[in-house]
Amino acid sequence: MSTKQQALLACKLCEHFLPDELDKFIHFFESRTLDADVPLIEQGSKPDGLYIVESGSVKVMCQHESLNKSFEMCRLYQSDFFGETALLDGGTRSASVITLEPCRILFLDKATLSRLSADKENANLLVKFTMSLAASLATRLRNTNALALTALKSEFQQAHERHQKGGSYSWVV
Repeated sequence: MSTKQQALLACKLCEHFLPDELDKFIHFFESRTLDADVPLIEQGSKPDGLYIVESGSVKVMCQHESLNKSFEMCRLYQSDFFGETALLDGGTRSASVITLEPCRILFLDKATLSRLSADKENANLLVKFTMSLAASLATRLRNTNALALTALKSEFQQAHERHQKGGSYSWVV
C-alpha cells in the first residue's frame, strides 16, 4: 500500500470508504512534495482546495492584527487535513500553514471537487466525504468551544480575584 493510500485510509475524511471507493477517490488528489519551511496557505488568501498531510508535518499559524504577532495554533501530521473551511464557505483563509520538514501533501482542488459533485457515478464518494467532513468540523467546533470556555473561566476567575482585592472588573479580549 502506498503512503498516499495509507494517508487517505487513516484520514478521518475517508474512514468510511470501502477499499474500491478509496481506490476511485484517490485519483482525485494531486500529490505534492515540498521542502521544509514552505508556505502552503497564507492567511487572508483565496481558497484553492483541501490538503491532507501524506507524510511530514506542518504548523498552523494565525496572525493577530492588533498585536501584530503570529501564534502557532497547532501542528498537523500524517493523515491530518486542513483548508476545508475556506473551501466550503468561500471565505478567505483563516490561518497560514507552513511545512516544518520535508512533506508530501495530497491536494484536492476546488474545481475537482466541483466536478465530482456533478458526477452522478461518484456521487456516493462525495456524500461520504462530505458527511465525514461535517462530522470532523463539528468535532473541531466542540473542541474550540471547550477551549474558549476554559479561557473565559480563567479570565473571569482572575477578574474576580482582582475585584476581591479592591480592584475593578476588567476583561481582556
